[in-house]
Amino acid sequence: MFIDIHTHIGETPEFHFFDITLGAFLKKMDSLNIFYSINAHMDSLMENDYCKSAEECLRIYEKSGGRVMSYFIYNPNMPGECIEAINNYAKSPAFKGIKIHPSMHKTYANDVLYEPAYVCARENNLPVLTHSWCLSPHNDAQKYSVPGLFAKYAEKYNDVILIFGHSGGRIDGIREAAKMAARYPNVYLDTSGDVYPLGFIEYLVSEASADKIMFGSDAMWICPSTQIGMIAGADIAREDKKKILRGNAQKVFCI
Repeated sequence: MFIDIHTHIGETPEFHFFDITLGAFLKKMDSLNIFYSINAHMDSLMENDYCKSAEECLRIYEKSGGRVMSYFIYNPNMPGECIEAINNYAKSPAFKGIKIHPSMHKTYANDVLYEPAYVCARENNLPVLTHSWCLSPHNDAQKYSVPGLFAKYAEKYNDVILIFGHSGGRIDGIREAAKMAARYPNVYLDTSGDVYPLGFIEYLVSEASADKIMFGSDAMWICPSTQIGMIAGADIAREDKKKILRGNAQKVFCI
């Protein structure tokens, strides 16, 4: 049984999807032995009605028989609406964390506007999943999400688990993210996205330890079989693979 901690239900004009129905998603989960997944719904990331999006996440949770849980989305440009949604639904088992995306919301990760998200995460014992990347000549918005910017909140809220989605994205970001995971007990890494360099998993394990890494796919944007194959084929101990594919997520998200 695997746990995918980084998925997306819904659609965006930036990507093409062949089938975004919940039924198709559950069928793919079944075929790959993924029993649980945690979704950052595209309606929350792309739109501004956070309570409405939370209601949709509740429906997904119920329709999936509790297998597809969700993150609250925190947009630093609309803090009041986001905190209202979190306060309204934080007690529901459908929600397992808070997702932030500095690059999408064009707000540097160390900005004071993120303070309410970490306060709320601490109060509700929720992990924070963030987009992370390195500086990119192709996408200037990635400058908002470079791993080093998160040190401020990793230190101040050292009782809040912070997960670097994509583990920093490309080599400079990966190196920085791995160092931070090794340095801060509350910083973790996930494998989501199109991050496939040879030796990627082995590097993260050697630098940060297998206890700090969790399987994430970025489905439905990316087929989760790619990350499962990369982890399964990595030159690491079998017990470390189990931690990455399931065990660490069980502990972090209390699943």
